[in-house]
Amino acid sequence: MKIIFTKILLIGIAFCVMLFEGSTVAIAGDEACTDPSYPVCWGTATVNQHSCNIGCAQDEVPTCTKPGGTCGVGGDCGYYGGICVDACPAFNEISECASTGTQTVGCNTSMYNCGAYVSISDCQYSGQDCTGVETTTHFFSCCGGGSVPPTPTPTATASPTGSSGSTPSCSVTFSSPSYTLSSGATIQIAPTITGVSGGSVSSVYYASSVGIISVNPTETSSSPYTTNVTGVSTGTEYLTTSVALDGVVRCVASTSINVSNSAWWQVKDSDVVGSNINSYVPVLSYFSEAGPGGFPGVPIYGSSTNLTNTSASEKGWIANSSHNSSRIFNSTYFINRIPQEIIDNESSILSTNTVSEENLTGGGALYNGYYWYIYDGTTLGDLTINSNVDLGTRKVILIVKNAGMNINGRINLTDASGFFLSVVNGDIDISASVGGSGAPDIEGVYISDGVFNTGTGSEENDLSLWIRGSVAGYGGVNLQRDLGDTQNGTTPAEYFEYAPDQELLFPISLAYKATNWREVAP
Repeated sequence: MKIIFTKILLIGIAFCVMLFEGSTVAIAGDEACTDPSYPVCWGTATVNQHSCNIGCAQDEVPTCTKPGGTCGVGGDCGYYGGICVDACPAFNEISECASTGTQTVGCNTSMYNCGAYVSISDCQYSGQDCTGVETTTHFFSCCGGGSVPPTPTPTATASPTGSSGSTPSCSVTFSSPSYTLSSGATIQIAPTITGVSGGSVSSVYYASSVGIISVNPTETSSSPYTTNVTGVSTGTEYLTTSVALDGVVRCVASTSINVSNSAWWQVKDSDVVGSNINSYVPVLSYFSEAGPGGFPGVPIYGSSTNLTNTSASEKGWIANSSHNSSRIFNSTYFINRIPQEIIDNESSILSTNTVSEENLTGGGALYNGYYWYIYDGTTLGDLTINSNVDLGTRKVILIVKNAGMNINGRINLTDASGFFLSVVNGDIDISASVGGSGAPDIEGVYISDGVFNTGTGSEENDLSLWIRGSVAGYGGVNLQRDLGDTQNGTTPAEYFEYAPDQELLFPISLAYKATNWREVAP
């Protein structure tokens, strides 16, 4: 339970003339001490208020003692090393503590002091103890040697009233009884506060206790009193808000926050270079898996990442480094390096905007063991590969000028002998129907001047896409797929596997050649 500390003014008795303590105690009526024979004056003391837990806002629910674990049918709490216990999801009632009274001590003529004893120990609610018992003793000087008159009965109040004499009140609600977000995602929530009377809003508090969500800030005094709620692990947790009027909590409300598994992506044996690299990573998984050599790749980000040494890989490798190349290997570079023999050979020209396996496994212009295809979409528009393609051991180079490319089928080849390079002047769009095979769905090297889009169908019902090879999107890589809460917990929506054979088979005619002149000793 979150304990809210505010201040409450307790009216009691203080015996003093001159105050030796600090500003935490304010003395009123010291004019009564003008007569040295009358050493008693009334006073007020300000002490800490403590909140009291007087009930659960909702029925207790089975809760795993370890983050990430779930209870109930199909629960996996034991897998995370926890046990299920009944826990209250939220407390939304607060009873204030009050002074149990004051005790007076007469002047001691030899010590020349007297004291006021203030005890804070009880909740104003039957059967409950106050959290944070505090006993405070204040000592004050005596102004004379007279006797102490009878002590009036002190008055204690835990709920200061408004200027009109009525108890301040308010009402607070959330716009929805429940909210849903994905792990790692953040949403903003602001309550609606109405019916404020007898005071003004001084603070709004937020509390959660299970650890499924994190809340920031937990206290705000600025309208519209917004807080950020971030999903930490999957499950349901209650968010409670408490509204204080002039320092005292007057109204509360709760809402449930449901956190589901986010869609995520994963790489195998592959470095990833980008300005921003972000992915949710489920418990017991890594962003980068090790390849056959036993080592994972390295995520290299320029600006930001949400990956950590724990989630990046079993080696914990992650690097923050900018990348600046004077040479851009986009479609312009590759088009300018097309051999003249290919340009002069009409067999390389694709004259239709729809191709199938038959087109890419037959025909083309052969040059140095590679079959070249060139498509110009100036008049025909985007190129579409409308069927599954198995290139086998064929080595194919496809250049798409002035257009994008749609991939509506799987593209496969024979490892270590087949090769596929696609260089596209526009976007590359993969159909949502491609995927879910349990084997590489797309193989080869794909370079786009625009955006590489992985494709999506119905929300949270996509197929997992497995790409074996390399992908470069100068306009970005748009990871669109979402497998839904259950599959997202174990399976990446997009899986990129490094293919060293495709790198080794890259055609020398398209490689960048650099000549380094230097003087050597004769």
